[in-house]
Amino acid sequence: MKAAFKILLLIAALCAAVAFVSCSGIFGGETSGAQSGQSAVSAVSGAQTETSKEEPSPLFEHVVTEECSFADETARAAAEHIDPAINAAIDVLNEYRDRPELKVKPYDAADYKNGYETLTELQKKLYAVIEPAVARYGQYSFSEKDLENNEGSTNGYGDIIDAAYAVYNDHPEYTMYFSDHSTADSHYPRYFMPNDYKHASDDINAVSEAVDFYRAVFARVVECMPQGISDYRKMLYFAAVICNSCTYDYDYATLTDPFPAYDALVGGYAVCQGYTQAFRLLCHAAGLSCKSIMGRTESTKEDKSETHIWNAVETVDGVYYVDVTWTDNNMERRNVTFTFDYFLMDEETLEFEGYLPDFDKIS
Repeated sequence: MKAAFKILLLIAALCAAVAFVSCSGIFGGETSGAQSGQSAVSAVSGAQTETSKEEPSPLFEHVVTEECSFADETARAAAEHIDPAINAAIDVLNEYRDRPELKVKPYDAADYKNGYETLTELQKKLYAVIEPAVARYGQYSFSEKDLENNEGSTNGYGDIIDAAYAVYNDHPEYTMYFSDHSTADSHYPRYFMPNDYKHASDDINAVSEAVDFYRAVFARVVECMPQGISDYRKMLYFAAVICNSCTYDYDYATLTDPFPAYDALVGGYAVCQGYTQAFRLLCHAAGLSCKSIMGRTESTKEDKSETHIWNAVETVDGVYYVDVTWTDNNMERRNVTFTFDYFLMDEETLEFEGYLPDFDKIS
């Protein structure tokens, strides 16, 4: 972890029920489907840029929370929580509206590992019980011995764990509040308040409300993204929201949290896992290609235990890299906190900055 220095559409659709209903007139400039907000400057280093206009891009207006209508109080509370970060991100878009842009490739589900497809037929049956139960905070029960005796399995424990981890892989937000638990040879779900996995909770309503709040915050970020902007600027917007919604966790209190995107978007403090996961999930929700890659940096290459994680983005010119953790710093330009040193780095820049990626650890 780079400790001392800095750290889909489906989800948005599922979250829409708790998102705000309307905010008339909060977005200025571009209209949906247009590319008028793109850069007027040609790209450097031969990288392909998106089509741009000669006139300066229009300014985007801030979200005015008080002028919005909301589906419920959860959506309102989520907006009050995240809107300051959204408006700070809009400031970043406005400040850097003439910056050269790369053309980002769209999200393709085929490029991402599907946990369910890796399972045996028996494990798929277990998955089909676990996933819908966890989605509604319900119950399931499996006996390792029963599986081995009745289903022909030689390792009941392994089958259950493999099925549970496939659920984690395909639905990462479930790790925010659920873990598979076992007593003797019996397995059942264990629920906890978001990221407080050390303490089981019997108050399912409280767990559900806390999870719904995260989902509403996530949906608010996606839905308040200015309309019609380029894919490059969507990524810039997401990175800026994250940087302005949390501070690097120098105490490492969130280091082992199972769903670090919660820390970045709700908790207010995160290490690099939080910045990276939140950015990846937001990109996927907007239909953009984005993965996470683990490795080390030049200053920690002698310490094999000191790892770091950042994002890899597919563009028409190849893979570029985004380290939202290091982008979140105290350098200011006209009161806008953001640096492009670690935003969409090419291979040469990645090497120059001392990154040592492990290409076997991409998710």
